[in-house]
Amino acid sequence: MSLRPPRLRSLPLASLLAMALLLCLAGGPAVRASLEGAVEARVVPLDLAVTYTAMHPLHGGTIVEIFGDGTAVRTARRRGDLQASIRQTEVDEGALLGLVELLVEVQAWEQRVPERAPVPDEGRASLLVEVGGREAGFWEWYNDMGEHDRLLRVSERMTELAPR
Repeated sequence: MSLRPPRLRSLPLASLLAMALLLCLAGGPAVRASLEGAVEARVVPLDLAVTYTAMHPLHGGTIVEIFGDGTAVRTARRRGDLQASIRQTEVDEGALLGLVELLVEVQAWEQRVPERAPVPDEGRASLLVEVGGREAGFWEWYNDMGEHDRLLRVSERMTELAPR
């Protein structure tokens, strides 16, 4: 089995935020329709890609990518490590469908946390859902994920599906 490379993008933060806002506004309804259709039909779209990112440039973190073909890739980097560890696993159709159901339940296409200035050393965790040629997702401040209970639930499910 060959490993998929992690899909890391190196763009300025302001550009990423502007693109994310546009993508969420443009792709949200289409992503919602695709995910709800998948749940109704009980079939995971092969072009589905779900990416959870909680990677801090200084402190490290995790990126988990799960694809509609059942491939799951987990990239982890500990604080101080120059190299990330990458592990690829397979996820069965039932578990994939459970993830899609959770994405629909938490309305993964909808950004709910308002923009604000970060407190010192604060980071964001984000979720990006790609399906049907469209992208949507949301982010939360990492320290507040438990309070909102959306991204935390999705990240826990994804890390269960793609263990270390």
